[in-house]
Amino acid sequence: MKHLPLLFLLIFFFGKNAFAQDTISFRNASFDWGPPIANAIPPGWMYCGGKHETPPDTHSAKTRHYGVNHAPYAGKYYVGLVVRSNFTRESIYQYLKQPIREGKTYGMELFAAMSDTFKSTDATTMKKALFTQPAIIRIWGIGEECQTKELLFESEPIDHVNWKKIEIEFTPQMEHEYLMIEAFFDKMIDDPYNGNVLLDEISDIIQRR
Repeated sequence: MKHLPLLFLLIFFFGKNAFAQDTISFRNASFDWGPPIANAIPPGWMYCGGKHETPPDTHSAKTRHYGVNHAPYAGKYYVGLVVRSNFTRESIYQYLKQPIREGKTYGMELFAAMSDTFKSTDATTMKKALFTQPAIIRIWGIGEECQTKELLFESEPIDHVNWKKIEIEFTPQMEHEYLMIEAFFDKMIDDPYNGNVLLDEISDIIQRR
């Protein structure tokens, strides 16, 4: 009987760890490290675009980059990604502090909106144009050279100007150390177009099962 306390401690310790869940945090998940600059990669993030393409923009309630006039969902800043008529698009990615693992199910959340006042230069005509078509959000597991390896999530078109929470769940079929968040085209539209999506307050990635 004198060994019962030790037995209960062992059961508690190993039982607790058997059901432990991985939690993976992003650096600068709220984009508030700043400063709010156009065509500059947000601190803590990296960019997969080509050398002739501009990177995403970090916005505040006062910056008005490209005519965007949203306030952040929370905090000071948020990021904007575009898709373009020449089929290029913007994305951000990070090296994860620990990899997401094959066969495990993960969940995360972010807040998204679209700007209905975004104006920039059309990459095909080189004339000023509205970038106000709704885009979708895609999340990829990628390699260290930005090569896409596995599509993990694809949203519906982000066609609302108000911030809304996007709930995300995915089960990787391989291990990934890098995660990319990309703006992409609505698949119901045949030709590439000019559009945008705004992102804020990305949650931790939490293993669910």
